Amino acid sequence: MTLTPQRRLDREQRLEESNRPATAEITIAYPLAGSGATLRLYNTHDTEQNRWSLTDPGTAGAPNNPNGVYRGKITHGANTDGLKEAAEWRIIRAGFTYAPGAQWNPYLGSPTEQRGRAEWAPFTPPGHTPYMMRVALAPSAGYLAYVARRFGPLPTLPTLPGLTITPRTQRGWWDIERADGERFTLTWFPQVNGDLWWLRGEPPLGRLNTSGPDPKKLLATL
Repeated sequence: MTLTPQRRLDREQRLEESNRPATAEITIAYPLAGSGATLRLYNTHDTEQNRWSLTDPGTAGAPNNPNGVYRGKITHGANTDGLKEAAEWRIIRAGFTYAPGAQWNPYLGSPTEQRGRAEWAPFTPPGHTPYMMRVALAPSAGYLAYVARRFGPLPTLPTLPGLTITPRTQRGWWDIERADGERFTLTWFPQVNGDLWWLRGEPPLGRLNTSGPDPKKLLATL
């Protein structure tokens, strides 16, 4: 069955609601994995949705701040204050906050995980328990606003002289034609921390590839 654009959008919105993170977990790695720590976000079905290292700065240039990566000594396992601060920074950037009254609590994991941890206990550095901590999450106002933009009416583009703007079938895509016949593509990517717009030129202007938060400023460069 071919879905109409609106039915497809409604289905995507239901999927977003079903997969929305509801629990955050800090996990201490096994000793042979370096004993670092990872933050994972799970939906209500306990399916992992996102993950970040809390002890590895990762790719050069990746967004971080002093609380984004914990470089200190892990003294209380997953309950180390620095790890929870780093996790909170990631959780906020993802668009979430702690559920009302929720707090970090030790989490034992599955029976298989518990058996594995018991086997590795003799090789685990002192102070690395509890191995996991969990806390319930709630979407922030910013996240809910992002969802409203993502599934609501499309943004209204400015009318600029000399430009013909035509929406594509794909949601969030527009074809731009200049008075001289040159063509461009404008793409909208809704995001939690500020939407992003991409302007690209079609051959022979394919080298044009610029982005920013304001579509009017991008179009004004044409």
